[in-house]
Amino acid sequence: MIVESGKWMVLIATVWIQAFTGTNFDFSSYSSELKSVLEITQLQLNCLSVASDMGKAFGWCSGFSLMYFPLWVVMFMSAFLGLLGYGFQWLVIQRLITLPYFLVFFLCLIAGCSICWFNTICYVLCIKNFTTNRSLALSLSISFNGH
Repeated sequence: MIVESGKWMVLIATVWIQAFTGTNFDFSSYSSELKSVLEITQLQLNCLSVASDMGKAFGWCSGFSLMYFPLWVVMFMSAFLGLLGYGFQWLVIQRLITLPYFLVFFLCLIAGCSICWFNTICYVLCIKNFTTNRSLALSLSISFNGH
């Protein structure tokens, strides 16, 4: 019974991780502030949005890294990427630091990538813990992913 409840706790944890790390559509919630603080055009803001989406395209790196590193290393790497990407963007929006446009572009790229790294961890945890009900666990986890 403890093993059975443990795997459900893993599923609940993956749902919470995905809820806290943001959805794939989070850029729009703070983009107007970013545009105002950086004093950029709509075209430049669109480029930052594309950078965030491009970061998601590099999400394959997380799965590749799992072939060489343990899960906890990949988890800390995703946390580091998220803290770096979103943390520095928050500092810019709060006007605590000023960064040139190309660095903010890079931060958007990193932030977008961090979401995929967290999602990879969640999927791997579900696959490892739900051997018979993988599809159920993955579908419940994905439903909180913002798709």
